[in-house]
Amino acid sequence: VTMTNACNAKCAFCCNEKNACTKVNFNFYKFYYLVHEIQKQLTINKLSFTGGEPSLDIELLGKCVQAVKETDTEIFTIINTNGINLAKMAPIAKYFDSIALSRHFYNDEVNNEIFKTDSVAQAEAIKAFPYKDKIHLSCNLQKGYIDSSRKVMLYLEEAAKLGIGDIGFVSLMPVNDYCKEKFV
Repeated sequence: VTMTNACNAKCAFCCNEKNACTKVNFNFYKFYYLVHEIQKQLTINKLSFTGGEPSLDIELLGKCVQAVKETDTEIFTIINTNGINLAKMAPIAKYFDSIALSRHFYNDEVNNEIFKTDSVAQAEAIKAFPYKDKIHLSCNLQKGYIDSSRKVMLYLEEAAKLGIGDIGFVSLMPVNDYCKEKFV
């Protein structure tokens, strides 16, 4: 479910970069209706909330994930987020089975450089988050950042210090010149 094209970050590798805006425009009632209608005819096994940045409107996100769990508690729910509102997400985190948190470098300063903002989840916010067991750190491999086995090991060591044991590394998709140039 793409909740919005809006995002607080301006990542050079993002296919949504040119559409970045700040307004969330999502029809909850249409979403609610569709989830219930689909579930009547098919089994929904997994539902992922994405964007842009789906946590820009925490109240709306909470309503959506709660509606899914009211439909069927067995639907595996995921949010793909950069963690801008990680602390505010704590009250609704219980409704998520997985929180895919984008973090593309092991220290905040360089991670902020990649996101082109410091409004993404910082190390201390991740450490303080009460549902760390739900967090899956997602790291894009990029030349000049995480681009070697040594840097992967440093990333894993820093993730362990944050209390996170679920980490994934992915290569960039060739959606623009930056991705092609920085591909690992």
